[in-house]
Amino acid sequence: MRVAVLAAAISGLGVLGFGGGFGAGYSGAAFLFWDLTELNAALGAAGYPALEGALVLYGGMGVGGDVLRFGGGGFGGSRSTRAGERWAELSLGLGGASFEIAVLEGGGFSAAVGAFLGGGGAELRLRSRAYGSLDDALADPADLYLSRGFFLFLPFVAAEFWPLDWLGVRVTAGNLLAFPGPWRAGAVELPGPPGDLGGPFFSVLIAFGGRGDQAD
Repeated sequence: MRVAVLAAAISGLGVLGFGGGFGAGYSGAAFLFWDLTELNAALGAAGYPALEGALVLYGGMGVGGDVLRFGGGGFGGSRSTRAGERWAELSLGLGGASFEIAVLEGGGFSAAVGAFLGGGGAELRLRSRAYGSLDDALADPADLYLSRGFFLFLPFVAAEFWPLDWLGVRVTAGNLLAFPGPWRAGAVELPGPPGDLGGPFFSVLIAFGGRGDQAD
């Protein structure tokens, strides 16, 4: 997947540069429950199998500050399906910055409300037949590659549990709002579904160490 996931580059921002107080870096998985009904209808009309189920994304983030916390991160993942020689894959990558306000803290537990702002890209890859050799593939290519970018806004609520000073778990629930542009094949724009790449978004992230001083 060519979409750059920003987790490695951004996940330390909250720990490194946003003032005193709490700071931690997390990594784990997220789940996007998107609606691909319109895209699947277009794929089915062209003879391709449908892309079903939630998208699992992997990545991480960093969060730091006191009552007002800032950070950033990124996630990426893909879902593919095959029927005979026909194959379809949809990939998604996103990254950006976050801000949140701690509304409850104490005893190794905290709760916060916030938002994630950023952007990303989606890639759709289709293959209509199997290749017998390199010469066969070059003589009669049967692959299609489409891409599109989007801006995103993700309001969320988060809960953190720190059973040990060096071990933390962060659970987040929100709704991803994505505003995509048209599909592109090179420089050619191809408007088409889905009109929205978002949906309910949940993540479970784990931190091993990296927690700053935090008064309970």
